Amino acid sequence: ALFAAAAAAAGEGDLRASGATSLESALIAQATRTLCASPSQEPLLHAWVAPAFAASYRRLFDSTGWIDEAFINYFRAPDEQSNFARETELLVQSVHDFSNRTILVFDFEAPSSSVPHWTPKRFPRLVLFQVGRPLPDGVSFNMNKIQ
Repeated sequence: ALFAAAAAAAGEGDLRASGATSLESALIAQATRTLCASPSQEPLLHAWVAPAFAASYRRLFDSTGWIDEAFINYFRAPDEQSNFARETELLVQSVHDFSNRTILVFDFEAPSSSVPHWTPKRFPRLVLFQVGRPLPDGVSFNMNKIQ
């Protein structure tokens, strides 16, 4: 019944076409469509794999560009000594030490954060993405990400 209600709210045909099989999937599909349709958010949705991590991406993602399960993080740092660069590096190291999952990290620094010691050799399950543009001035970047 809940799935049917979510399907009715978003347009049943759209949810079935998305492959949603649960209420959670249906709501994620609906939220994703809403986010992607927002002209103010559109510039922030462009991201690409950092060139050094292209081989990691090809190895870890399937042929359709999806990965079954991964940790996700984002950061913005002017240099490798920035607190957020160091905290993100600790997180990536922790994932590699205590998990077998992949970690996807989105870099919001334009043109990119300077973290030269983040390499596929050091972090084989890291895929680093560059985001097309930084958040607009005055927008809180971290909100409540690190608590």
